[in-house]
Amino acid sequence: MRRIVGVICVSVLLAGCSISVNTREATRFIVSSTGEDGSVRSFSDFTYEERIEILEPLTIGVVGEIPEYDNTIIDFVQVDPDALRDQQYDGYFVTDDYFEELASAEWQPVITSLTVPTFFINSNSPIQAFTDASVAYSTNFEPTGHSIGLVFGEKEELEWSIGEPAASSDVNDTPPIVLDLILERIVEYQKG
Repeated sequence: MRRIVGVICVSVLLAGCSISVNTREATRFIVSSTGEDGSVRSFSDFTYEERIEILEPLTIGVVGEIPEYDNTIIDFVQVDPDALRDQQYDGYFVTDDYFEELASAEWQPVITSLTVPTFFINSNSPIQAFTDASVAYSTNFEPTGHSIGLVFGEKEELEWSIGEPAASSDVNDTPPIVLDLILERIVEYQKG
């Protein structure tokens, strides 16, 4: 019974979240599994418990405040912005204390060369504020999603917008389901 209630809660939360993927090439990463009956299920069809079993241990570098997130397979490491140059973690989270700095012309070449998924948690600006010198950082933009992410891989560039926009930019106001979805995107990219 608890599992059914949990699945219903996750389904309701997922219904309130939006995910968009923008690729410059038509390739899309999908984590899937073949069921006992031979059917193929995508990662988004799994229950929360099944997703946690599938996720591999990740180390996420966090530029800013580490989120309060209860997941035993994720190791968050607080780093300074220069860690983005090294790209030694599975992915990066950037929080509101560093949005303005990382949207500067000085950081745009670093941001546009990231080869690991990087997410701006609770960002109120479009991804172009961090990648395009002609777009100034501002909190006056109409938010397109709760959290935005990008990666510039060898074959393609990906951008993500996950969840519904939120009034708060505090990382700890991020719903756990949004963080789950972000971590799924990181795993999908790694398995790609």
